[in-house]
Amino acid sequence: MALEFLNYPQGDIPKNSFCNECKRYNSRHVTCDVLIVKNNKVLLIKRAGHPLKGYWAFPGGYLDWDETLEECARREVKEETGYDCEVEFFTISSDPKRDDNRQNVTIFFTAELKEKIAVHDNEVSEVKWFDVNKIPEKMAFDHPKILKKYITKNG
Repeated sequence: MALEFLNYPQGDIPKNSFCNECKRYNSRHVTCDVLIVKNNKVLLIKRAGHPLKGYWAFPGGYLDWDETLEECARREVKEETGYDCEVEFFTISSDPKRDDNRQNVTIFFTAELKEKIAVHDNEVSEVKWFDVNKIPEKMAFDHPKILKKYITKNG
């Protein structure tokens, strides 16, 4: 999906250097996204800010310093949906072209929700369940592909 408004720099960032345009070093960032499916419905969040403001996505975000992948996944679900959960590894997406040159490496988890303990944060404008076969047209990143992989694997 080409997202022209992002205008990320193209090409390599030399080793041990800093890109003045995107403010990153030549390393790739790690994110954790969480696929929550229950009764043939998937829980999605609507992004309140850029990139991809207004697009639907799985709850998720960047791995913090001194945080495990599982802690990151649980924290992001809690922040973005208000739910506590238990997570289990599902898959990894590391294609450098998967998200319009941001080159994030994403570890996908599945989750079983526990109780709702809070409201979602301001990074999210809406939290909603969708039938797994009727997801919104405006889905972020490679999330439709990951959902299809989940459905194929889990029937």
